Amino acid sequence: MEYGWRDGARNRRLKIATVAPVLERIEARHGALTPGAVVREASKKSSPLHTWFEWDDTEAARLFRLEQARDLIRSVTVTITGGDDEELTVRAFVHVSEDESEYENIASVMRTPEKKARLMEMARRDMAAFVQKYRDLEAVAPVIAAIARVRKAA
Repeated sequence: MEYGWRDGARNRRLKIATVAPVLERIEARHGALTPGAVVREASKKSSPLHTWFEWDDTEAARLFRLEQARDLIRSVTVTITGGDDEELTVRAFVHVSEDESEYENIASVMRTPEKKARLMEMARRDMAAFVQKYRDLEAVAPVIAAIARVRKAA
């Protein structure tokens, strides 16, 4: 097995060859890898995980509120009624810029060809990530086959 970083992971100063064994030890020690156990380990200044976290409580609180705001934005949906009274419920705000902290109304994104194209490319990447993550689960084989058909048609 070879460990690596997910795209977009922050703090690349940490070497995966150092981080992964620490996470494995935490899992072995506790029977599962939990966020609480990771934070406890990382709170030690000597831990290789320490620099991943923000330890200034004021800054950590500000960052947490930003994450709560992202969650709020992602939680709002809109129901679109199409032909034959078909209804589709989707996220009301999406991000299509390189800056993942900027969201736009889905209706305006779908009316702008370049933004719509970027959103569709993001959807294709999400489908590829889903296939990669769940390809060995027999129960989702029909979904993976459908994704393959959509990706081929696009």
